[in-house]
Amino acid sequence: MNAYVFNTGYLLIFWILYQTVPIGHLQLSPTVDPVSLIVNQPATFKCTSDFGRPNLSIYWFKDNTTDDVADDINITAFSSTSTTGLNITISTQTFTPLKSDLGMRLYCSGNNGGTSVTSNIRPLIALLYGPTIPVFHFNGTNVDVAIHALSGTQFVLRSTSNGNPHPSFTWTYSGGSAIGEELVIPEIKPLNEGNVTCLARNVMLSSSGETLTTHQAAAIFLHIDVPITQVALVGSNARNAVLKENDTSTFECQSSPGKPPAIIHWYKDGGTKEIIEGDITLNEYNTTAMAEFSVKSFLKYQAKRQDNEMSIYCTASNVGPVFTSPQRSKLIIVSLPVIPEELAKTNIGANSVTLSWKYDSGNHIFPRFIIGMKESDSGWTERLLLDISTNSTRLSTTFTMLNSASVYSVRIYAENSLGRSAPTPVVSFTTLSSSMTDSSQSLHSAQSTQVGPIIGSISGGTVLGILLGIVGTWFVFVRKNRSKKGGCTACCISDKTNTYEAKISSTGDATYSSIDAATPVQREHYYDDTVAGRAQVPSNPVELEGQNVIVTLKTSLHRDHGSTTLRSANVMLYESLNQEGRHQEACEMITTS
Repeated sequence: MNAYVFNTGYLLIFWILYQTVPIGHLQLSPTVDPVSLIVNQPATFKCTSDFGRPNLSIYWFKDNTTDDVADDINITAFSSTSTTGLNITISTQTFTPLKSDLGMRLYCSGNNGGTSVTSNIRPLIALLYGPTIPVFHFNGTNVDVAIHALSGTQFVLRSTSNGNPHPSFTWTYSGGSAIGEELVIPEIKPLNEGNVTCLARNVMLSSSGETLTTHQAAAIFLHIDVPITQVALVGSNARNAVLKENDTSTFECQSSPGKPPAIIHWYKDGGTKEIIEGDITLNEYNTTAMAEFSVKSFLKYQAKRQDNEMSIYCTASNVGPVFTSPQRSKLIIVSLPVIPEELAKTNIGANSVTLSWKYDSGNHIFPRFIIGMKESDSGWTERLLLDISTNSTRLSTTFTMLNSASVYSVRIYAENSLGRSAPTPVVSFTTLSSSMTDSSQSLHSAQSTQVGPIIGSISGGTVLGILLGIVGTWFVFVRKNRSKKGGCTACCISDKTNTYEAKISSTGDATYSSIDAATPVQREHYYDDTVAGRAQVPSNPVELEGQNVIVTLKTSLHRDHGSTTLRSANVMLYESLNQEGRHQEACEMITTS
């Protein structure tokens, strides 16, 4: 009996001791919600049960925030479990959060035979992570290559970077530094050119007390653009370019300093000041960037007859407006005259005939006209036509004092300072017999006439040449054989320092001539009447009338012998009308003052 009681008691105690006791609570620590975790940094969590028998199993999950627990992520494999002597189970989870865990919740769950129990809290995972590499924003656009800013303007560059907590920004650049998401320079200058660096930085403090500081930096190169302020033609031909037809000249255009280097273009216009669509682009040029960031461009131009009175100019621009050179080089193209056309005879009398012809000078200086004439089988003689009338597009002159009943052949040349044209085709006619008209004088009878000057000039005050026209009647010119006054040594100009030259072209290798040359190659000779010691001519042209000379006063461009400097001066223009006696008469009439 006693044994029975003993065994029964023993069994009761055994049943009591091993009776199943379900758990009722799981404690998660740390006990904060949300819980701050640093990305990629391991953190330790504990899940502790209350008393339970038998020992329970604890599982760990990441809740992806949906209502369905079936899609929660089991992370138990990264945990370890232990049980105390008081039937308390402890599970330790080493959790390394990833950025993909942002917004999830962490929890534990346990069961020892009864209903599953979930941890008392399900903390939201608040991820802490360092800043991303800064991204630059300029003028509303993301940029990752070099940027350009205009000197003298406000410069604003913004940077963005993702991080938790939000990062702070520090800027460094050539000439300064700044803090904040935006770098603002009120007036950017060339000295600010260079790398601009942005450093994004944050300090992370986890719920476990761990502190971590991280940063990311990015740099971008800043170019400072400097707009040009002007462009100009430079050099001796910047305003007027006097060229012989087919000669080549170089024009120079220079911009003010700027960055990037200016782009220069060349144009030829019809003399207008406005840039118009009809202006002609010139392409024969080369451009050189100078060390000080200015640009020079050199245009190679070959003179063409049709370009006379047109203008050459240049434009330049870089990052601002297009500038046009204020100067425009006026083209003065000197060329041999064209051949007169359609020479015709009308109104043939016993002693006279009217000759007419067409001449199109275009924009060129109107030439003088030389008539070649011969009677019957005699030789050709030449005369300067003085009395010329204009009717519509034709020129005409009345040739008087011819021999009656005679056969004449005529041809006409046009002539200027460069030479003369080829003659027109020969036109022949026969004067009427004297019985049909009043008697008249012989062709070779001398007659007096007054010769007045017609001056050819260039716009801008530059005298290019002499257009000799005569106001009066046609006359037959007879050279006067006059002896020199005192011999050439007393009257000729032998000292070249007291002699001026006629400038024919503005190019550096221009041909010059002076009155003291043994055989003058030019028909015009200039003398400065403004400087003491220069060659002089009588101030009153009337004193020279009847002496085979035409003299006019004009302002012209000149150069001394041996000098490269050009200047304007008041000059006397001398020309002998007699080819073979030109030098002799110059000696008679021109003396040094």
